[in-house]
Amino acid sequence: HAGVGQIVEKKIKLPDNPVFFAVVRNPFARQFSHYIYHLNMHRDIVKTNKLKNINDPTPIKTLERLEKGFEHWFLSDDEFVRPKPRWWDYRWTNQWEWINDDTHVMKYERLEKDIQWLYARTGCDKPLTFENVSKSGILDYRDFYSEKLRKIVEKRHRVDLEKFGYDF
Repeated sequence: HAGVGQIVEKKIKLPDNPVFFAVVRNPFARQFSHYIYHLNMHRDIVKTNKLKNINDPTPIKTLERLEKGFEHWFLSDDEFVRPKPRWWDYRWTNQWEWINDDTHVMKYERLEKDIQWLYARTGCDKPLTFENVSKSGILDYRDFYSEKLRKIVEKRHRVDLEKFGYDF
């Protein structure tokens, strides 16, 4: 999960002539997917804890907060919301911060087509399977955005929207 900048910053030894690639996603869909992922993850944790008789109130409280809805989660003041996010602040970090001009960019929305580039570069003859872990793809993210949330994403992810040609 390290971006190109972090690899350079940490002086990680790379092979000669490394090839970097990244998969980017529409920032609106990305934010919604984060929410669905956390909601499902905490539902699973609470369910598992109940089955194992583990009495930990933290995941229950987090799930209660998540179940208040996408907008509540999005606007909540928690550890992920920072005025100047770094790469690990995944909710607010722009995807362009993870790449450089030499990075080959593939789009999540057309990954089955874009991945052909990777297959050709690596000589892969067995296609990868695709899985949306959060299952957010079965819902249309547009149905969950208020005008207020939309404007926040447009402001915070303006460069991603422009650089990768995304809109609402």
